[in-house]
Amino acid sequence: MIEIFGKVNLKGYKKRLKAFLESVLKKEKKFKFRKIYIILTNNRVMKDLNKKFLFKNKTTDVLSFELGNIAEVYVNVDYAKKLGDFSFYTAFYSLHGVLHLLGYDHKLKLKEEEMHKKQELYIKLWKY
Repeated sequence: MIEIFGKVNLKGYKKRLKAFLESVLKKEKKFKFRKIYIILTNNRVMKDLNKKFLFKNKTTDVLSFELGNIAEVYVNVDYAKKLGDFSFYTAFYSLHGVLHLLGYDHKLKLKEEEMHKKQELYIKLWKY
């Protein structure tokens, strides 16, 4: 269901992140993708993706893409490292991207509150 790509120097981290995100999907009961790929990447790649697909010439923390029955979530590990707790913030950004794939959004104030509540609820489940 979820696969994680990218280099991580924390023992068992990818396995724990996968289990965490899959538990969120089970709770949401809205899973519409055959696979979700979580790609842990850096500022340069994120800037390139943001420019190519969203026409923004800057880096960002997370990007989600739907590709039919497959989805990709790109997580900027440089942002996570900068904030100080790599394991927490990488999980947080991954969760944020998955919530977007489930239909949550933060463009409108009402929708932003709903997404924020879900994020806060689920991030409490994160353990590493």
